Amino acid sequence: MRDRVGDETRWVVDPVTQEELAVPWHATAERAIDRAAKKRAGQLRSIRLFPEYCRTYPLWEDGGDNYTLAADDLGLSAELGEGLRAWLERWHEECLDSSDWSSEQARLDWLRDGAALCERLQFEVWEFAEVVREF
Repeated sequence: MRDRVGDETRWVVDPVTQEELAVPWHATAERAIDRAAKKRAGQLRSIRLFPEYCRTYPLWEDGGDNYTLAADDLGLSAELGEGLRAWLERWHEECLDSSDWSSEQARLDWLRDGAALCERLQFEVWEFAEVVREF
């Protein structure tokens, strides 16, 4: 992921709905308008991100051909795929059951890293999906 240039959010008006659309730092106004049209048409996939036992990746999709997803199913970079796999593995190791952690610091670190992975995931699938954070 390239470095961000400033933290200013750019906006564009959707010519169909007349609503303001946020334009991510990595996109053009035209791409944001195209994505909004896909969303209105129900063409954006919904990728859920949450941990679960007996899985390699914390990726799920409602309404798709596969409910459980691997990094390759989404065309993710090798770096992100490995990061997601390691993050889920850390949950398996540090989360003693569905709510008890080995330490509060382990839980906070895992949440912080998950938020960063979620942001990276949204960046990589932005053209065709939305990411729903469920952790």
